[in-house]
Amino acid sequence: MRINRPKNEYKKKWDSIIDSINKIMKSKKFVGFHCTRLINKELNIIKKDGLHPLNLSCLMERLKYLYNQNKISKDTFEFLKTNNLASEKNRQGKIYFFHCLDTLLSCSGIENLLKFWGGEAIYRCCEDNYKTKNELLNTGIPCIVLGSLNYNQLNAFNPEIEIRLIKIFLNKSNMQFNYNDFDNFAENSVSVIDIITYNDDLFDYLTGSNFKF
Repeated sequence: MRINRPKNEYKKKWDSIIDSINKIMKSKKFVGFHCTRLINKELNIIKKDGLHPLNLSCLMERLKYLYNQNKISKDTFEFLKTNNLASEKNRQGKIYFFHCLDTLLSCSGIENLLKFWGGEAIYRCCEDNYKTKNELLNTGIPCIVLGSLNYNQLNAFNPEIEIRLIKIFLNKSNMQFNYNDFDNFAENSVSVIDIITYNDDLFDYLTGSNFKF
Protein backbone atom coordinates (compact mmCIF):
# COMPACT_ATOMS: atom_id res chain seq x y z
CA MET A 1 0.00 0.00 0.00
CA ARG A 2 2.88 2.38 0.67
CA ILE A 3 5.06 1.44 -2.29
CA ASN A 4 2.43 0.90 -4.98
CA ARG A 5 -0.53 2.77 -3.54
CA PRO A 6 -3.58 2.35 -5.78
CA LYS A 7 -5.25 5.43 -7.20
CA ASN A 8 -7.77 6.94 -4.80
CA GLU A 9 -10.93 7.55 -6.79
CA TYR A 10 -12.28 9.73 -3.96
CA LYS A 11 -9.27 12.02 -3.64
CA LYS A 12 -10.84 14.88 -5.59
CA LYS A 13 -13.94 14.76 -3.37
CA TRP A 14 -11.77 14.49 -0.25
CA ASP A 15 -9.69 17.51 -1.26
CA SER A 16 -12.87 19.47 -1.96
CA ILE A 17 -14.24 18.70 1.53
CA ILE A 18 -10.93 19.66 3.16
CA ASP A 19 -10.92 22.93 1.19
CA SER A 20 -14.51 23.72 2.22
CA ILE A 21 -13.76 23.15 5.92
CA ASN A 22 -10.59 25.22 5.60
CA LYS A 23 -12.47 28.21 4.15
CA ILE A 24 -15.02 28.11 6.98
CA MET A 25 -12.39 27.81 9.70
CA LYS A 26 -10.31 30.71 8.41
CA SER A 27 -13.21 33.04 9.24
CA LYS A 28 -13.56 31.77 12.82
CA LYS A 29 -11.93 32.32 16.20
CA PHE A 30 -10.86 29.46 18.45
CA VAL A 31 -10.70 29.16 22.24
CA GLY A 32 -7.39 27.97 23.65
CA PHE A 33 -6.95 26.89 27.29
CA HIS A 34 -3.75 27.96 29.03
CA CYS A 35 -3.39 26.58 32.57
CA THR A 36 -1.08 28.43 34.92
CA ARG A 37 -0.68 29.94 38.37
CA LEU A 38 -0.74 33.74 38.71
CA ILE A 39 -0.36 36.43 41.33
CA ASN A 40 -2.92 39.26 41.30
CA LYS A 41 -0.69 41.68 39.40
CA GLU A 42 -0.05 39.15 36.64
CA LEU A 43 -3.73 38.26 36.46
CA ASN A 44 -4.74 41.90 35.98
CA ILE A 45 -2.02 42.54 33.37
CA ILE A 46 -3.03 39.48 31.34
CA LYS A 47 -6.71 40.45 31.45
CA LYS A 48 -5.77 43.87 30.09
CA ASP A 49 -2.92 43.11 27.67
CA GLY A 50 -3.35 39.42 26.82
CA LEU A 51 -0.78 36.63 26.90
CA HIS A 52 2.72 37.17 25.53
CA PRO A 53 5.25 34.57 24.37
CA LEU A 54 7.73 33.30 26.94
CA ASN A 55 11.10 35.05 27.03
CA LEU A 56 13.90 35.07 29.57
CA SER A 57 13.88 38.84 30.11
CA CYS A 58 10.20 38.85 31.06
CA LEU A 59 10.70 35.88 33.38
CA MET A 60 13.53 37.68 35.16
CA GLU A 61 11.28 40.71 35.72
CA ARG A 62 8.54 38.51 37.15
CA LEU A 63 11.00 36.79 39.50
CA LYS A 64 12.43 40.13 40.60
CA TYR A 65 8.94 41.40 41.40
CA LEU A 66 8.16 38.31 43.49
CA TYR A 67 11.37 38.72 45.41
CA ASN A 68 10.82 42.46 46.02
CA GLN A 69 7.31 41.70 47.28
CA ASN A 70 8.69 39.04 49.66
CA LYS A 71 6.71 36.33 47.91
CA ILE A 72 9.86 34.22 47.39
CA SER A 73 13.10 34.04 49.37
CA LYS A 74 16.49 35.24 48.17
CA ASP A 75 17.66 31.63 47.85
CA THR A 76 14.73 30.80 45.57
CA PHE A 77 15.23 33.99 43.58
CA GLU A 78 18.90 33.23 42.98
CA PHE A 79 18.22 29.57 42.21
CA LEU A 80 15.54 30.30 39.60
CA LYS A 81 17.59 32.99 37.90
CA THR A 82 20.04 30.34 36.77
CA ASN A 83 17.82 27.25 36.85
CA ASN A 84 15.01 27.65 34.35
CA LEU A 85 14.15 26.45 30.86
CA ALA A 86 12.87 29.72 29.39
CA SER A 87 15.56 29.79 26.69
CA GLU A 88 14.91 26.28 25.40
CA LYS A 89 14.09 26.18 21.70
CA ASN A 90 10.72 24.50 22.21
CA ARG A 91 9.66 27.08 24.84
CA GLN A 92 11.21 30.45 24.01
CA GLY A 93 8.92 32.73 22.03
CA LYS A 94 5.88 30.49 22.45
CA ILE A 95 2.59 30.34 24.39
CA TYR A 96 1.12 26.86 24.77
CA PHE A 97 -2.57 25.96 24.65
CA PHE A 98 -4.87 22.99 24.37
CA HIS A 99 -8.40 23.07 22.94
CA CYS A 100 -10.66 20.34 24.35
CA LEU A 101 -12.69 20.74 27.52
CA ASP A 102 -12.08 17.10 28.46
CA THR A 103 -8.39 17.84 29.03
CA LEU A 104 -9.37 20.06 31.97
CA LEU A 105 -10.44 16.87 33.78
CA SER A 106 -6.96 15.35 33.47
CA CYS A 107 -4.88 15.63 36.64
CA SER A 108 -1.87 14.01 34.97
CA GLY A 109 -1.95 16.50 32.11
CA ILE A 110 -2.35 19.85 33.82
CA GLU A 111 -1.97 19.44 37.59
CA ASN A 112 1.60 20.75 37.82
CA LEU A 113 0.76 23.75 35.63
CA LEU A 114 -1.90 24.76 38.14
CA LYS A 115 0.11 23.70 41.18
CA PHE A 116 3.38 25.61 40.72
CA TRP A 117 3.90 29.26 39.86
CA GLY A 118 5.97 29.92 36.74
CA GLY A 119 4.93 27.11 34.43
CA GLU A 120 6.88 24.12 33.20
CA ALA A 121 9.96 26.21 32.38
CA ILE A 122 10.28 26.79 36.14
CA TYR A 123 8.95 23.75 38.00
CA ARG A 124 10.84 21.22 35.85
CA CYS A 125 14.06 22.60 37.37
CA CYS A 126 12.89 22.25 40.97
CA GLU A 127 12.33 18.51 41.26
CA ASP A 128 15.08 18.10 43.88
CA ASN A 129 14.75 21.48 45.54
CA TYR A 130 12.06 21.07 48.20
CA LYS A 131 12.30 24.62 49.53
CA THR A 132 11.84 26.22 46.12
CA LYS A 133 9.01 23.86 45.18
CA ASN A 134 7.22 24.65 48.42
CA GLU A 135 7.49 28.41 47.80
CA LEU A 136 6.14 28.02 44.27
CA LEU A 137 3.26 25.95 45.66
CA ASN A 138 2.26 28.91 47.82
CA THR A 139 2.68 31.63 45.20
CA GLY A 140 -0.32 32.85 43.23
CA ILE A 141 -3.62 31.14 42.46
CA PRO A 142 -4.47 28.41 39.89
CA CYS A 143 -5.98 29.93 36.73
CA ILE A 144 -7.46 28.77 33.44
CA VAL A 145 -6.79 31.46 30.86
CA LEU A 146 -9.08 31.49 27.84
CA GLY A 147 -7.21 32.76 24.83
CA SER A 148 -8.77 33.84 21.53
CA LEU A 149 -6.82 32.47 18.55
CA ASN A 150 -7.08 32.91 14.81
CA TYR A 151 -6.92 29.95 12.43
CA ASN A 152 -3.31 30.77 11.53
CA GLN A 153 -2.37 30.46 15.22
CA LEU A 154 -3.35 26.78 15.30
CA ASN A 155 -0.50 24.30 15.03
CA ALA A 156 -2.15 20.91 15.03
CA PHE A 157 0.95 19.11 13.78
CA ASN A 158 -0.38 15.80 12.47
CA PRO A 159 -3.16 15.32 11.51
CA GLU A 160 -4.34 18.76 10.44
CA ILE A 161 -7.34 20.47 12.07
CA GLU A 162 -9.59 19.74 9.09
CA ILE A 163 -8.84 16.00 9.28
CA ARG A 164 -9.41 16.02 13.04
CA LEU A 165 -12.88 17.49 12.51
CA ILE A 166 -13.72 14.83 9.92
CA LYS A 167 -12.59 12.12 12.37
CA ILE A 168 -14.83 13.62 15.08
CA PHE A 169 -17.79 13.57 12.68
CA LEU A 170 -17.16 10.00 11.55
CA ASN A 171 -16.72 8.77 15.14
CA LYS A 172 -19.45 10.85 16.76
CA SER A 173 -21.23 7.72 18.00
CA ASN A 174 -18.08 6.54 19.80
CA MET A 175 -16.67 9.73 21.24
CA GLN A 176 -15.30 7.97 24.31
CA PHE A 177 -12.74 6.30 22.02
CA ASN A 178 -11.99 9.42 20.01
CA TYR A 179 -9.35 11.67 21.60
CA ASN A 180 -9.04 14.91 19.66
CA ASP A 181 -7.02 17.37 21.73
CA PHE A 182 -3.53 18.55 20.81
CA ASP A 183 -0.80 20.78 22.17
CA ASN A 184 -0.72 24.05 20.30
CA PHE A 185 1.54 27.08 20.50
CA ALA A 186 1.22 30.69 19.38
CA GLU A 187 4.30 32.72 18.56
CA ASN A 188 2.73 36.14 19.00
CA SER A 189 0.51 37.82 21.59
CA VAL A 190 -2.94 36.34 22.20
CA SER A 191 -5.94 38.31 23.43
CA VAL A 192 -7.76 36.92 26.46
CA ILE A 193 -11.49 36.22 26.66
CA ASP A 194 -11.51 35.58 30.40
CA ILE A 195 -9.51 34.12 33.29
CA ILE A 196 -11.19 31.50 35.47
CA THR A 197 -9.58 31.32 38.89
CA TYR A 198 -9.54 28.56 41.48
CA ASN A 199 -12.07 30.53 43.57
CA ASP A 200 -14.66 30.55 40.78
CA ASP A 201 -17.44 27.96 40.75
CA LEU A 202 -16.78 27.52 37.04
CA PHE A 203 -13.27 26.25 37.82
CA ASP A 204 -14.67 23.31 39.78
CA TYR A 205 -17.30 22.67 37.12
CA LEU A 206 -14.80 22.55 34.25
CA THR A 207 -12.26 20.43 36.13
CA GLY A 208 -14.80 18.12 37.73
CA SER A 209 -13.55 19.24 41.17
CA ASN A 210 -10.48 17.04 40.57
CA PHE A 211 -8.02 19.61 41.90
CA LYS A 212 -7.61 20.46 45.57
CA PHE A 213 -4.79 22.90 46.27
